[in-house]
Amino acid sequence: MRLKPFLIFIFILFNSYVFSQSSKSQMVINSNKSSVQQRMNHLGINELSSIYIRVFKLEKQMELWVKSQNEWYLYRTYDVCGNSGYLGRKWITNDYQIPEGVYKIIQFNENSQYHLSLKLNYPNKADYFFSDSTKPGDEIFIHGGCASIGCVAINDKPIEEVWTLVNLVKDRNIPVHIFSIRFNDQRNLNRLNTFSYTKQDTDFQEQMKKVFFFWEWNRRVPEITIDKKGNYIIEGF
Repeated sequence: MRLKPFLIFIFILFNSYVFSQSSKSQMVINSNKSSVQQRMNHLGINELSSIYIRVFKLEKQMELWVKSQNEWYLYRTYDVCGNSGYLGRKWITNDYQIPEGVYKIIQFNENSQYHLSLKLNYPNKADYFFSDSTKPGDEIFIHGGCASIGCVAINDKPIEEVWTLVNLVKDRNIPVHIFSIRFNDQRNLNRLNTFSYTKQDTDFQEQMKKVFFFWEWNRRVPEITIDKKGNYIIEGF
């Protein structure tokens, strides 16, 4: 019986914590829902069914696409204000590299030290083939603020808008594709070619190039698998 008041205290404390966590998210959504709806109205969108995100490291940009009634719309292109590392894949913990490859959002963190954050599933199966076998790194997010040691930082107000959208969409399976460059820009292709790559690196860039152009040509997120050697296999190629 002596434990009962203590257990009640713990129960109240836990529920207060959960409420404070959920209330922050809801507060962000409530304060941004009106502007999000205005943007959707401007694009002629009635209802969100899916979201697709593309990140371009050299250009320091992040595209957010939304799907409504089987048609995709570019909702907005955000500036990546915090960008670290160089072109190419992430290799090891503390290399300050933003990964490149095919990912998805696996966690929503409203208690981030960078305001709000969306965790990616790095390292994926392909990364394990080509990154350090014992310390490939992890904890890669899209987040607020402008500081980056390997994450995609887009500042606080933009992450609030993205947070609102990903919480409103029906399909929570949100693909995130991170590229070195926009492969339809010859100047950036020339820049990419100046880097010294191994055959594995050039093969990887060719795979990501296919991912890029599949979307450009079809306006559909490609079906992508990873083979036994860690290569991305893109439908139609």
